[in-house]
Amino acid sequence: MSQLDTASIPGYSEACAKEQANRDLSFLPWPVPLCGIMARQFTFRHLILLGECGNAFVDSNKQIDPADVAGFLWMVSLEYSPGPKARDRFVKKIRDKVVFMAAIKEINAYLEAAFQDAPQSSDGSGKIYYAPAAAYVDLFAAEYGWSIDTTLSTPIAALFQLVRCIQRRHNPRVILINRSDALIAEALRKRMEMN
Repeated sequence: MSQLDTASIPGYSEACAKEQANRDLSFLPWPVPLCGIMARQFTFRHLILLGECGNAFVDSNKQIDPADVAGFLWMVSLEYSPGPKARDRFVKKIRDKVVFMAAIKEINAYLEAAFQDAPQSSDGSGKIYYAPAAAYVDLFAAEYGWSIDTTLSTPIAALFQLVRCIQRRHNPRVILINRSDALIAEALRKRMEMN
């Protein structure tokens, strides 16, 4: 059986390029466009805040509604500050500009880029003794001497890449998987079916 030529897999090159662009951009200190606003790159602070507010983009048990879209955009926007007056001004400003279904798709893509290199989650069968962010704060404090603030303010996409670097440094044989690898697996499955 001959080796699989990845260049012949539809969409594979594009998926790899997109993964790499997401990785590179996470290290730039610039905002990103999102639903017509300028947004900060997603951090653990955003994840915690949105989770505590019950935002459906981070709470999979909820159906997404327009309030979730507005709340998400508000919390990641450059204009975010605690308090209802600033939030109400922001929501009023974007209310007629944001298309609900398009915004859901765009926010999901923003989150997918942020979490593309996230480690596999546990099976959920164990007891929880600390917040997930605490594990990352502890890891980066031990590895790099980072403060809590540094870890919580760093784009989550960059943190997940650094976790991969740490894993590879501690275990050069660790197996790391890209989402684009699913395209290779699918091509191999189809090839096997034809034989």
